[in-house]
Amino acid sequence: MLDLSQPWVIGPVAWLATIAAVISFLGSLITRRGLTAGSLLSCPALAAFAVAGALYLWPPPTWPLLTVLLAQVTSAILSIMLGFLLRSVQVSKDSAHHLKIRPRPDLQLVRKTLLYGMALLVLWDGLTMIFYHTRCEDLTYSRDAARCMNGEMIMGVHGPFSNVYYACYFGILAFAVPIWVGFMMLRHWATRSEETPK
Repeated sequence: MLDLSQPWVIGPVAWLATIAAVISFLGSLITRRGLTAGSLLSCPALAAFAVAGALYLWPPPTWPLLTVLLAQVTSAILSIMLGFLLRSVQVSKDSAHHLKIRPRPDLQLVRKTLLYGMALLVLWDGLTMIFYHTRCEDLTYSRDAARCMNGEMIMGVHGPFSNVYYACYFGILAFAVPIWVGFMMLRHWATRSEETPK
């Protein structure tokens, strides 16, 4: 018999965010609206849930820090791929438009984004590693343990899924920008190579 007693491994926050992301993503895909504010936000939500779920079902035999970092990089790549999928649908809807990616990104904006993203990444990953194997019952003060248990009712059981799921959001902020810029640079280099007369 299915046990629905709380706290759940995957908390209500993760479920609600994922359900909303699926509705927004599929809606933009079916109606061919492509990238909108809602569908853009759905990409990291879907990527984080997919990666965290896969690692929960098939945990890799690696150190927790390496597992979290690999999950963050993977979720960032998956999020970008989902965004490109939505953009390609939007472009194919109107043949008069073509997919245009700026070859020269704003370097100042990139630096600021990287700075804030890496700061959040270091802070969150550090906290994740400190409390990776800590359960609510292991906390010293009963008041902290009670707050932890109340949090688990909303966020999900503190464990492998929650650790990776919420860390993936910060990983996407930190890793998506350099991956995206690197792709644009490679695309610009390839385009220039094709346009260069032989």
